[in-house]
Amino acid sequence: MIKGRIPFLFIVLCFHQVLCFASDSASIMDKVYSAYEMQETDLDQALKLGHEIILESEDIGFKRGVAYGCLRVGDVLSVKGYFDSALTYTQRAYAIRVDLKDEAGASNAASILGRIFYTKGEIDTATMWYLDAIRMAEKINDTVQRIYANIDLADMQYEHQIKDSALRRYESAYELAIHYGRDGFVPFASGALGRYYLNEEHYDSALTYLNKSYDGYVILGNVEEIAIAQNNIALCYVSLEQFEKALSNFEQALAKYVSLGLEDDVALAYYNIGFTHYQQGNHDSAVFYVEKAVKIAEHISNIERQLWGHKLLSSSYASLGDYQEAYEHRLSYSTLSDSILDAQKLTSIAEMQIKYETEKKVQEIELLNAKNKTEQTQKWLFLALGALALLALFVLGFYYVQRGKTARKNALIADQKIQTLIDEQEIKTYNAMLEGQEEERIRISADLHDRLGSMLSTIKLMFSALGEKIDKAQEENKKQLDKANHLIDHACDEVRRISHNLGTGMVASFGLVKSLEELCESIDQTGKLKCTFASHNMTEALQLNTEIEIYRIVQEAVNNAIKHANAQRIEVQINRIEDEVNVHITDDGKGFNVNEKLQSDGMGLLSIQKRAEKIGGQLHIDSFVGRGTTLIIEIPMAQA
Repeated sequence: MIKGRIPFLFIVLCFHQVLCFASDSASIMDKVYSAYEMQETDLDQALKLGHEIILESEDIGFKRGVAYGCLRVGDVLSVKGYFDSALTYTQRAYAIRVDLKDEAGASNAASILGRIFYTKGEIDTATMWYLDAIRMAEKINDTVQRIYANIDLADMQYEHQIKDSALRRYESAYELAIHYGRDGFVPFASGALGRYYLNEEHYDSALTYLNKSYDGYVILGNVEEIAIAQNNIALCYVSLEQFEKALSNFEQALAKYVSLGLEDDVALAYYNIGFTHYQQGNHDSAVFYVEKAVKIAEHISNIERQLWGHKLLSSSYASLGDYQEAYEHRLSYSTLSDSILDAQKLTSIAEMQIKYETEKKVQEIELLNAKNKTEQTQKWLFLALGALALLALFVLGFYYVQRGKTARKNALIADQKIQTLIDEQEIKTYNAMLEGQEEERIRISADLHDRLGSMLSTIKLMFSALGEKIDKAQEENKKQLDKANHLIDHACDEVRRISHNLGTGMVASFGLVKSLEELCESIDQTGKLKCTFASHNMTEALQLNTEIEIYRIVQEAVNNAIKHANAQRIEVQINRIEDEVNVHITDDGKGFNVNEKLQSDGMGLLSIQKRAEKIGGQLHIDSFVGRGTTLIIEIPMAQA
């Protein structure tokens, strides 16, 4: 995810050397320049031109031209990833330059050799070449070469956990750049040092040097390097959880990459923005940006960017509860991982083939010089052996890749089945719990209405009969009896109201809209908080069980807002829009973290979620600490 620029040392041509030897062969030096320029556009043509430079220089005995040609060929082969073949040519260039006592050129070649051995994993040999490059550069006081070689060596040491030495090298390069005082070297060296501190999680130091790098490239007007610096600065802010600053820098870097047409970097910027939203818990936004990154990565065939994207999309969809999408992206991630393994195997095979072809080219050059054609038979023998080895490696690689794919697919299918069973069992458990709650409410309602209601009615009749027998002279007793009768009437009304609420009799009798209006009015009349209700296009009744569940959901949500959110205002809306019923419950309470609440909540949000699922609805929760809460339930009319 960290993006940096480590320039190749071989692009630094010593122009004073070219001028000194231009008289030897102007045409060869023109081809050297052309080969260098072609490396940016056509590697194959640059490779062909490098071979021509070697042949023409050998014909006229121009050793320096042979060294340039070998360095160009080695350069192209290293870029193409054919490191063994690149070593053959680069070592020849180094030997020629040492023989010519060209220490600047030899130092440059030594740095390239260090990088090639480093890429091959031969750390000790790479270190030896880097130190040799630094030693020769110090001898001739070549500050530029010392800066580049120190940073290359530091990068290698850091990757292999030799951190103290790496830091000293980065600091040495930075001090040399400050002392040298030339534009471009200070931002380059400070950027390398900033990336070191970023990797070491020393974010304050990282920001200090990355900002210096940014300021330097702003002065130079180097838009691409400005964007790279902003990308790395943003990564510091992500780690410091200063997400707004991080997003601002990522978005500025994105704008620059778009203006430069750098699709790979645009994909990286979109991924970083999505990752930042994911760290904030904004999973919808994370999905939006990462899907953009994956789309661009697929367009430019960048498998690494696609891997990052599918992995983060899988996690984001899982956090959103969309396990089907999460599974699909995890499957895409596994498939791409397999394709990378395939590509690595094919690259290894191609490396063997190009190594053989390159060695064959060297032999052809020697045959041209020595006029010896006796090695043609051996050449064809090597070709046949190489073809057989290629076929054997391909068959073996295909077998292992297919076996690995099958095993991974079986494991994914098994995991998905287990997760599905767990989800189904959880839904059954909560449905049973909700049904049990409903049955208990109905039972209590019946008991209140039939038993306690009947008892109160009987007592009232008895008091009424007694009242007729009381003599009018006993006026005071008569007043007390009337008061008792009034209280019994009130108790009967209360029992009837409670039984209707428990048994959802009010919803069955008056409908959902009227019941919700009564609920909001009763809350509003308490004077403790403001509760408003609104409806649209709800002229037709829904299924009774759907209306009861919606009423229970609103009751639960309003209860949560009163008890836990310290809300001052609650708004309830129910609307029918085309083929869907939408319920909105909004409060201005203290809000909460949705993910944490869903994991820790017992019977609150989880109960609402299960009730919504019971009637085929989807629950969406929008809440932030200090900003209140909005619950949205979407119910298809087919379910309602």
